[in-house]
Amino acid sequence: MKPATRFYQVTARLMLNDIEFIREKYELGKIIIFGHSWGGDLAAHYVDKYPKSVWGYIIASTAHHYKNNSLVLMVYLLSPR
Repeated sequence: MKPATRFYQVTARLMLNDIEFIREKYELGKIIIFGHSWGGDLAAHYVDKYPKSVWGYIIASTAHHYKNNSLVLMVYLLSPR
């Protein structure tokens, strides 16, 4: 994460990379990641992008994805990667 990053430059991709940067910097090994609300979506995307960095994850009160069947989405989010 660059200290000079301006607010308008912050993206979900940057946040995912920041999480992985912190995990590597502190030599955390596999982590358990927790996300609430929009952070739950971010946590799910982190698991998708960095599956070997995650021991487990918890998501709470995430937004409902109306375009997807909720059961299909739940199975996808809970399936091992």
